[in-house]
Amino acid sequence: MKTTILALVLASIVGLMYCSDESLAVTQESEDKELRVLQESRRDTLKRVEVILDSKFKSGLTTANEVLNARIPLLEAELELARSQQERIAIFEKMLEVQTEVERNLSGMVNSGGGREGAGPVDLLTATAARIKAEIDLYKAKKDQ
Repeated sequence: MKTTILALVLASIVGLMYCSDESLAVTQESEDKELRVLQESRRDTLKRVEVILDSKFKSGLTTANEVLNARIPLLEAELELARSQQERIAIFEKMLEVQTEVERNLSGMVNSGGGREGAGPVDLLTATAARIKAEIDLYKAKKDQ
């Protein structure tokens, strides 16, 4: 059994050695295009979610935090699509703004007794941790610049 597995592994390695660099590059390029299409589709879907929630918020049917919390995965999707460090830094800055606003809103709710959403200390601590993570991510991105 071990001999068969070893033979298969060696055959795979030999097969890979005979593949031309050009065919590997074409395969990699098509995979990258496929990945980019999927990433763009995810971003576009999350953008639609944000637009719907924003409309509901303006009609009084949802909370500001729901809208803000929808922006976080959207920004994460945009981060995956960023092509430059400057774009990444700009997205991290937006993420920090959103996390700061969520934390501020939850702080107000907790201090006023939880509001209709029933926000409690754990919600606020979670928001604070998320805001700190956003600060760390921004710091690292600027440092890598």
